[in-house]
Amino acid sequence: MTWLIVIVALLIIIGPVMYLLPNRREKDQRSFRDAARTAGLTVELAQLYKIESEPHERVSAGGAIRVPKLPCARYGMAQSQPLSRFPEVHLVRGRTLPWQANPEYPGSGNVSLEGVITPFLDRLPATSRGLSVTGSMLWLYWTEMPGEARNVPVSAADARVEVETIRDLLSELRLAVAEWHGRSVS
Repeated sequence: MTWLIVIVALLIIIGPVMYLLPNRREKDQRSFRDAARTAGLTVELAQLYKIESEPHERVSAGGAIRVPKLPCARYGMAQSQPLSRFPEVHLVRGRTLPWQANPEYPGSGNVSLEGVITPFLDRLPATSRGLSVTGSMLWLYWTEMPGEARNVPVSAADARVEVETIRDLLSELRLAVAEWHGRSVS
């Protein structure tokens, strides 16, 4: 009987400790974020306007209007030099909807700048949900899921490859935007 009491006591003590350990998704996020910081990207937690929202996300039970948000991380790269008088572009997309202007930023954008950005949109990870290009930063809003659906944890090497792809793409976009800005200002 004493052994049974000892075993139950240990389970009561160990149970909450095991609950505090990170799950696989949290370990994957840490791998991506560590790789991003190593690659020189800025990583922040953010919320992005959710295009494909359910009715209960847009209106509360009491009838109050809500703005549906998608929690995600944003990976950023600073512009080589701040771009003055720069028309910001904020784009979002859903799981099934194409890229479109973010309704939270009315009046943002420029048709010719969006033309520069458009070729890069198809090259972004499938789980990216937003892109913001400002005079000082480029931000990719990403749900931090691996490129392909898989049931194994993300290794540090896989995370590094995925993040380096994002970094290279943001670098190319930064150069294209700086070139566009140089032509439009002069």
